[in-house]
Amino acid sequence: SSSTTTTTSSGSADAFARRQAVIAAAEARERAHKAKERPMAKVARRKDSSGTNNNNNDTTRLLDTAPMSEEARRAVEAAKSGEGRLAAQLGYNPYETNKATAGQARTATVAMTHGSVGGGGGTPAAAPPTSSNQLIPTVAPPREPTTPANNDSGPTIPVSPQFHEAFEVLVTSNQQETVKNSLGIMRKLMVNATTKGQNVGDPNAAKFRKVRLTNAKIQAAITNVHGALDIMMSIGFQLAEEGGESYLVYPAPFAGPKWLSTALKQMEKYETS
Repeated sequence: SSSTTTTTSSGSADAFARRQAVIAAAEARERAHKAKERPMAKVARRKDSSGTNNNNNDTTRLLDTAPMSEEARRAVEAAKSGEGRLAAQLGYNPYETNKATAGQARTATVAMTHGSVGGGGGTPAAAPPTSSNQLIPTVAPPREPTTPANNDSGPTIPVSPQFHEAFEVLVTSNQQETVKNSLGIMRKLMVNATTKGQNVGDPNAAKFRKVRLTNAKIQAAITNVHGALDIMMSIGFQLAEEGGESYLVYPAPFAGPKWLSTALKQMEKYETS
């Protein structure tokens, strides 16, 4: 009976010591976390008899002073070993707190999400240690231009009288929705004819210079719209017959009149107004 009582007391003491060690470690980590969350006044570090800073943390001091059996020590060592294995698997120590400014935190977040970017021959910013850094997402190509590239710069050149007169007829003789639809389709046809249609050696280039006037969509936007056909012809399209059908055909090589960029901008401005 006395032996049983002694064994029970020893087991209770060991269990109590283990609980105290776990509680002390948890409280120490919580204090360290709270200390990181708010600024604290600097205090002088206590130095030991050798003159060096005493870097022992609260957990170590508590464990040194708490009564601990051999079994409890083995439990603490097993917990530390488990933390080490977890840190090795993650690639970083989740139990270690790191100091960083707000700017450094933002830089690390951007680098983790989009990858690091270096510019001007300087040293690229280092991405945080991750299993695989993501690359910067590619940007979609720009939409089809509204004006030919070779006419997009330089001073504004006035449109021709023929274009000006045809444009006035278009906007004053048709419903506004019809006019906007017509201008949108004509602009696309003009840009295609003066860019894609001028690619020498491309077997498909010719189709960008030819418009079939009997096409239902073309009829609704050009053939049956007052002034639209004259606008197309003013920039260089020519009427032609082929296989019993009428076409508008753009010549090649010809990138369009010098005032084409002005005309396209005028058409786009009215279309989007």
